[in-house]
Amino acid sequence: MATQSTSTVPQLGELLRYWRQERGKSQLDVSLDTGISQRYLSFVESGRSAPSRDFISIVSDALNIPLRERNVLLLVSGFAPKYSEQSIDAEQMAVVTQAIDRMLHQHEPHPALVLDRYWNVIRTNEAAPRFFGSFVDLEKKPKPRNLLDLMFDPVGMRPLLRIGKRSQPVCCKGSGGKR
Repeated sequence: MATQSTSTVPQLGELLRYWRQERGKSQLDVSLDTGISQRYLSFVESGRSAPSRDFISIVSDALNIPLRERNVLLLVSGFAPKYSEQSIDAEQMAVVTQAIDRMLHQHEPHPALVLDRYWNVIRTNEAAPRFFGSFVDLEKKPKPRNLLDLMFDPVGMRPLLRIGKRSQPVCCKGSGGKR
């Protein structure tokens, strides 16, 4: 008697269903957007059919799935990744890095940040550490610093933030909401 091993790697059908639901689309919606039959989409999601690379590409485009996640779909389907991923400090990214640095510099004297997908601070202009340093001891924060941690740390900037209902604009106070 064979025992099934529980896999922690999601199957293609689960991932497609996740992205479809994340985008608020039914199988019929995706079918109409792609020209792929709803029945075939159902078969792929249930694991009854194995899709081609083109299928994954077409559905990924229709669902606007990020490139990194498209590589995951390809890998779980048994295909090689299609999209390369480079570090921002890689030699191939030199032109992009120069453009980012120029934009950061152009924001002076206002703080500007470059964040990764996890809200970690990757790059800043000179004003950003001065700004955050006036509220938070940046030397005590581990690198990479996370913007959410900086903003919502109870001993950092959190006590200075006003969270909740927005107050009524000054121009409208006492005027019954009319300008």
